[in-house]
Amino acid sequence: DDYVDANYLECLYKHNDYAEKTLIIQGLKQISNNRIANNIEFAKETLTGKDVEKAFDGLRIFEHGYTVAKLYNNRMIQQKNIRFDKDISYSEDMLFMMEYILGCETIKFVEGSGYNYVVDASNLSLKYNQFESEYHLFNKYDKLNNAIAQKFSFKPTENSLRNGALILMRSLYSIYINKSKNSKDRLNIIKRIRKKKYTYIKEYYKPQIVLFKVIKLAFTIHPLLFDTICRIKFR
Repeated sequence: DDYVDANYLECLYKHNDYAEKTLIIQGLKQISNNRIANNIEFAKETLTGKDVEKAFDGLRIFEHGYTVAKLYNNRMIQQKNIRFDKDISYSEDMLFMMEYILGCETIKFVEGSGYNYVVDASNLSLKYNQFESEYHLFNKYDKLNNAIAQKFSFKPTENSLRNGALILMRSLYSIYINKSKNSKDRLNIIKRIRKKKYTYIKEYYKPQIVLFKVIKLAFTIHPLLFDTICRIKFR
């Protein structure tokens, strides 16, 4: 359903300097009801070394992790054996991008938005997968986020940690949306995550909707309270 402008590849390729360890990123247009709902464009900028932090802070690169509107170097993909994770069905393209960045030296943001992404309410990104897949996504994201920050000598950014907290809470919500666990298993999962990531959720999960603020508070108070509210919310 997506489509590209006539000069989409040309505008991307003109920025290719043949540097192997480089990721080139362009914006895109989000299309809804045959109209442009959002035109995402980046100012031309090249980031290397510690400046890569900007991509994970103000530019919020994890929100633009889609596979399209980018140039990847196939030689590096093959050398690093970068592949899509078959056990993940949501944001696997973001993880692919992050794994690629881990092998990069440079990220180049370029002008243009030649890819047209058609927003569809039935899109996979709106569906919740089984808890194991969603939680695997969080663990892999968290590991890559820390590894990238370490490589380029900065601490994981506030925005990247908040994104991780959203992914982690999404994994918990998937339990209730999919109705895939009994009461005992649900509580065991909640207790395990609270033990490992209590501070992470408390500091970086910052929902704007009142109901989800209540759910967050319940998570910090007691597993049973969290479980009860989520069962009511997602039944």
